[in-house]
Amino acid sequence: MNTNHYDSLVLHRQLLLQLGDRLRRLRKTQKLTMAETAKRAGISRMTLAAVEAGDPGPSIGTYLGVMGVLGVAA
Repeated sequence: MNTNHYDSLVLHRQLLLQLGDRLRRLRKTQKLTMAETAKRAGISRMTLAAVEAGDPGPSIGTYLGVMGVLGVAA
């Protein structure tokens, strides 16, 4: 694997982990449950858990949807 490609993947993963953590903290600050946040975003609790864990599986649209629910500008 190309070193630049690997570095890019690592950076992408780190950014998703940070984003997920920030979204979880923001949700908790707003006193929203996972169930309520997921319902408002139109996703399952499992998908929200993946977003908050920084999982690369959910689409960018899913991340943006959660951000919208929490009032975060993209």
